[in-house]
Parts: sequence; C-alpha cells; structure tokens
Amino acid sequence: MSFKRLPDTQMDILILELQRQPLFKERLDQDCKKGEVFPAIRKEGVVFYYRGGALFKFEKRREGCVFSTNLKYASVLRSKKDGSATKSDRKRGYSDYVTEEDIKDLEPITNFYGKEEYKRIKENCGNYFSKKERAGVAKLCREFSCVRATARTDISVLDIEIAFEIDKDIDKEFKDIDKESIAGETRRTKGGPRIDFVLMNKKGVLRFFEAKLYYNPELSYTSRLGYCPLLKQLDRYDEYIKKHKSIIIEAYKKDVKNINKIFKTSLPEPKEIDPKVRALVFGIGKEEPKIEEEKILNGQHSERDRSFLRDRFCNIGSINTKKGDVLEKLRF
Repeated sequence: MSFKRLPDTQMDILILELQRQPLFKERLDQDCKKGEVFPAIRKEGVVFYYRGGALFKFEKRREGCVFSTNLKYASVLRSKKDGSATKSDRKRGYSDYVTEEDIKDLEPITNFYGKEEYKRIKENCGNYFSKKERAGVAKLCREFSCVRATARTDISVLDIEIAFEIDKDIDKEFKDIDKESIAGETRRTKGGPRIDFVLMNKKGVLRFFEAKLYYNPELSYTSRLGYCPLLKQLDRYDEYIKKHKSIIIEAYKKDVKNINKIFKTSLPEPKEIDPKVRALVFGIGKEEPKIEEEKILNGQHSERDRSFLRDRFCNIGSINTKKGDVLEKLRF
C-alpha cells in the first residue's frame, strides 16, 4: 500500500532537519500556516503541494535529507535587461521577452528560498495545474488546512491526492467499469485509485471525497455503459477503504503526530473512517443551484443508483462559495 511511512526514529530526524532549512523557516512554514501551501506526509518524507502540484519534496536520501522540486518548476531564467514574469521582477527592469542578443545575460536561479526564486517556482508550479477540480480542492485547503486547525475546528483537510497501490482482487469485481476511466487512472497511479482529499472532524473521524465539477459527464447516466461512471468509481473506492481500513488509520495516526510536531498544532488522533466515499460537487453557479443539482440527481438512473447518488452527493455550489456555507455542507 502507499500508506507506508518512515520509521518513527527516521521521521524524527527528518523533522529536525526540515525545521533547520531556510526554505522551510523563511517560506514554507508561513505559507502552510496561511493555507496557501499544503503539507502531506508521504513514504519518504513530506510533500508540499501548491494548487494541486507537488511544489517541493523533503525526503530522506543517501546523501541525507534534502529538498527537491520538479525541473520544470525550477527552470527559471531571468535577464538583467529584459526577462521575467512577476511584477516585482518588472520593477527591477525585467520583462517577459528576451532577444537573441540578450541570451548571454540570462541568469539561472541559485537557490529555492530566495524571495523572488521561491515566488517564480510557485508560479511555475501553479501554471502546470490549472484544472478547476484541483483549484477547488486548493481553495478548500486554504480554508480548512489541518495546519490552520485548532481544538475548536469542526473539520480540516488532512490529506490530498491519496494514491493507492492496485489491488487486483478488488478490481476483479470492477472488470466492467469504463475502460477509459481505468486507463487514465492506471497511467497516473500505476493502477490504484487516487482519491482527491480526506477530511477529519474534531472527533477523529475521517471522510474521503472525490471532487467533481457539476458538468463532468461522469456524474450523468451513460447509455453506452448502462450506468453513471461516478457511482462505479465511488463503489470501487469504498472497497479499497474497507479492505485497508486498519492500515489507513494507523498511517494517519502517524501523520497527525508528525504534523503536530512540525507545525505545533493539536490535531486529534484519527479513530474511525466513514466507509462511504463522497462526491464533492462544485462549479454550479449562484443562479438556481438546486435546479442544476436535481437535474444530476434525477437523470436516467435506476432507483438504486439514484438513492446511492443522493446519499453521496455534496453540492457546495460555486467554487467561490463563502467559507461558512461550505462548512455547513461539509460538517459531519
């Protein structure tokens, strides 16, 4: 399973090293506490997400604990005469274009933690992940990040981009699921499902969510398939969580312990998992959202599927819905 974690002693060392790093102390710690960057504990260390992309990873390697980022995010060049994309760079005499003559003046970045260097890496990361589902989850992270949680916080986002390793025994039961959906998932996660995010309430109960835009065709009955693809997707996720429940809870207990150490938070210990994966649906405009919701829920579904969809459907309306209104929909 992808819920493997470093042994406690190794993780303690990694956390101490992380807290000494200029990139963490001067940039990431602040952005995590603002909800702009989201930290997630992974097999080899900590991943810092920004707008759905893995902005930085801090991992244990042979040479020690180090930060890394994707080459495409760090491919930042600036010209003293012309080139850069940020407003602050333009004030310093840069712009978006360089001539062939200017190439000799291009400057690569030399570190991750400088104010301008960090800003440009974030900018590049954000530009690569523009899907509206990711933008919706990123907004939830800003509002409800576990790093911002207090003892009185009703819900918090505990993790995002939760990838499972493939379980062939489970997937035998779903051999008739839409092959196009499975193929896309296989390419991204080596076969296992990837669930968008998990919330935890103040009682330590976990609830998993799949994020969808309301006009996503997977929410509608498909005559070619004879079912609504979202229902099969959630059914499959349910089975993965049911089978690996104890492993998931133990992994998140460790994650909460380590998040509390890193950010001096006081998150409760995870105790239970809601067995039903929900669909968080957004993108419905302010005008008549209930009518749009009813179109999706009524559709051409069978009675069983219609009941299932109503039970799992969580419509928060527009991506810009007020925090208080979103909380009312998500609280459990």
